[in-house]
Amino acid sequence: MIKLNAGFSRKVGEANYGSRGANRELGNLRATFNRVVSFFNLLTVNPFKNLSKLDVSERPIRPLSRDEEKRLLDACSGNLELDAYVRLALDTGCRAGEISNLLWENLDLNEGTGPSSAIPFGRARPGATGSSRSRPRR
Repeated sequence: MIKLNAGFSRKVGEANYGSRGANRELGNLRATFNRVVSFFNLLTVNPFKNLSKLDVSERPIRPLSRDEEKRLLDACSGNLELDAYVRLALDTGCRAGEISNLLWENLDLNEGTGPSSAIPFGRARPGATGSSRSRPRR
């Protein structure tokens, strides 16, 4: 693999990309040039094929404080759908895409689980604050 040079890394920083964003853009470029090579026969080799991704440092997930959670729920209180969505995310630790892709037929309300046991309804997974469950609905 070819390492991305310091000049590219500097340009990425100037464009307000983090390492993850730069890697995503590199993936987009690879996919686009794969199509150019495969479908259009304009090139014989993808120039981005052998570039390695930037190192990404893993940041620990910081749960919201009680005060941050309260402010978030207060901000959502005027919209019932948004309020339910945010409460579900807080209670389960699910990401937005996981919640958006949920289907009723994939939920087991008796067992308290979603499409996989990785989506823990009724018990918060690590990083979930889970405290909105103890408050009555408005």
